[in-house]
Amino acid sequence: MSTAFLSHVLGLYSPAVFPCLHSQLATFEAERFLTDVRIMHASPVFENTLLKFLPLIAAGADIRFSVTRSRLHDPAVGRLLREHGFEFYDTIQPANVVGEIDITLDCTGSYSHVTPLVGAVELTRSGEAYYQDKPYPVISVDRSPLKALEDSHGTADAFIRAMNQLGHTIDSSATVIVFGYGKVGKGIVRLLLEKGANVFVVDKEGVIENIRGVEAINYKDSEQVYRALREAGFVVTCTGVKGAVGDNFDMSKFIQSRAILVNMGAEDEYGKKMPAERVLNGKKPVNFILEDPTQTIYIDPIFALHNQMAVYLLSERGRLPSGIFAPPQNVEQAIIAQSPLRTLLPR
Repeated sequence: MSTAFLSHVLGLYSPAVFPCLHSQLATFEAERFLTDVRIMHASPVFENTLLKFLPLIAAGADIRFSVTRSRLHDPAVGRLLREHGFEFYDTIQPANVVGEIDITLDCTGSYSHVTPLVGAVELTRSGEAYYQDKPYPVISVDRSPLKALEDSHGTADAFIRAMNQLGHTIDSSATVIVFGYGKVGKGIVRLLLEKGANVFVVDKEGVIENIRGVEAINYKDSEQVYRALREAGFVVTCTGVKGAVGDNFDMSKFIQSRAILVNMGAEDEYGKKMPAERVLNGKKPVNFILEDPTQTIYIDPIFALHNQMAVYLLSERGRLPSGIFAPPQNVEQAIIAQSPLRTLLPR
């Protein structure tokens, strides 16, 4: 790694906002855990993603960087990587182009068509669907409590920042329908309630019974959903399931409504019957209009865990069975201890 590239990236952010990756950079550089290990890395590529790349490069990895299937990235960051001699793909590459690799560090299952020799690490819950029944170990960092910092806090914060940037102020006069009450949905609902908004939450039986402070609707009750839609100024999808809304409801009612439509999931939750132009940011997660789609302090711990799992897979090579697993708790705890946001984690 060139001194110029390292200096440029480290100069973008104060170490205070990426303590986990900053510590990891020093350790990986000293220990060279990944010397000549061939890694395919897929993620949204933005300025603060560069901080994630530094420890992997410093550890000696032979690494290729790529966008995900959604192709969310800042072209200027892609150009910077290429200018400094790194392989960067702005489209998903077929297996024969990627070639033989050891570890996939993936997001939304973008490189699940490539078979790594050691294993894969997936960043998102939606990406797990692409790794079912693979003949190698897959670590899903979404199963770590650390993901709550990114999803429940970072993504919710980014949703509000993006809406403000677009001029859509959400206050006590707003009525919002939120589809999905997982980590992202809970975080968005929490901030909406803090702003005094009137909120409806749509989810499945077994979830809605435990929702407090808002009107909860069973997704099977389409008529109740349509009644709420007539009141709504905003609809926000965050189920994490492709076509979750489009496959279960009449999209013409959403298209014709006065509501501003937003997707906050990694997948297109509105489906093929919804024109891209009817949803903010063309159905892509609205926070990706921001320079930093998630503030660095929120995403720092999960980025560090994603990286660390490459070292873990290598250390356990040949001992882990195939299947999808959560990260080891001792590794999580070591990273949690470094984050100033650890008090926000659910207990």
